[in-house]
Amino acid sequence: MILLLVSGTGCVIDSSNGETRIYVQEPLDEDEKEQFIREAQDLLGVPYEWGGDTREGMDCSGMIQYI
Repeated sequence: MILLLVSGTGCVIDSSNGETRIYVQEPLDEDEKEQFIREAQDLLGVPYEWGGDTREGMDCSGMIQYI
């Protein structure tokens, strides 16, 4: 886990179905990083709404789901 965090790789652990599965997200390349930043900047000014995931209002997890 420490190596994954140091390298910038994302990791999700899912045990919702009784089996533990680990999903690894490789680091974004430069084009993907720039696209992510552009999409996030496009959301500046969207109002905060707890549990929201639309341009009418969103919270932090809603922003990640939206992008």
